[in-house]
Amino acid sequence: MKDKFDINVCYKKAFEMLGNEGSIEKMVCDIAEYVGTGIIVVDIGGKILSASDENLDMEPSACKKRSEMLLRLAAYCIEEQREGILGNSTIIEEEEGIWAINRIMVKGNTEGFGIMEIPYNKRPQHTLEQLFCQANDILCQALGLLMERYGHRLYYHSS
Repeated sequence: MKDKFDINVCYKKAFEMLGNEGSIEKMVCDIAEYVGTGIIVVDIGGKILSASDENLDMEPSACKKRSEMLLRLAAYCIEEQREGILGNSTIIEEEEGIWAINRIMVKGNTEGFGIMEIPYNKRPQHTLEQLFCQANDILCQALGLLMERYGHRLYYHSS
């Protein structure tokens, strides 16, 4: 993650994509490159819709572990946000890294999650964690608008 970045650039990149009929993939890659972090967008079933690193789900054995981790992060986010205010990213710290995760809302329904990750050895300063969360919130809001525009609705039935 960059030591210093301007949150307004994240807004600019997100709204340029929305204004130019951009794609989810382009928005994710542009914001990930600027912030200097990895971004994964998953649907509510844990399927990766977009990732800033195309090698994330290449290896089958790593894919299952990664999918389980993403579902665990999503479940943790839901539990944390039940008690708090919707719209704010949740920071999750584990030995592998730090994640900022938030829901992607389409017409009031959770359709997926935006997850930004920082390897533990690149841990941001406390003041940067807030910017990290804000960047993820911007991404999730823009993805919700983009999904709504394209009618990208996901339906899963799970126990």
